[in-house]
Amino acid sequence: MKRHFRSSTVHLTLVVSMVLATRYTVAQSTVPLYEVHEVVLVGPAFGPTDTPARDVELVTQWRHESGRPVYTIPGFWDGDGQGSAAGNVFKVRFCPTQEGKWTLVGVTSNRSELNGRNIGHTVPCTASARAGLWLVDYQATG
Repeated sequence: MKRHFRSSTVHLTLVVSMVLATRYTVAQSTVPLYEVHEVVLVGPAFGPTDTPARDVELVTQWRHESGRPVYTIPGFWDGDGQGSAAGNVFKVRFCPTQEGKWTLVGVTSNRSELNGRNIGHTVPCTASARAGLWLVDYQATG
């Protein structure tokens, strides 16, 4: 069967992809400092009557190439990754806080399908014009 795509549908898909790409960096070769990098993990499938947000634990660890810092970032279930209430897509959103290479060094879950997924995934972080994250000034707060 031959399929025909309308140019407006293709154009709309490209526009939506560009809008999403400005919000989250997904599978990009480099990530600017203080921008979000999203990693997709394929895990067990759940449906609309399941409760994976409550029942599935997913925790990742990210380490800078210098050895420090190491961040622990939780992951979450995202249905099919496209807004559906059913699927096997889990995501982690990581925001690098210094330039250099970041590596996913740990993935733990109470579901065996997710344990160890994507370990070794690297995120090269480059300079950015972003001002950074807020930090508490403990001296000012007394």
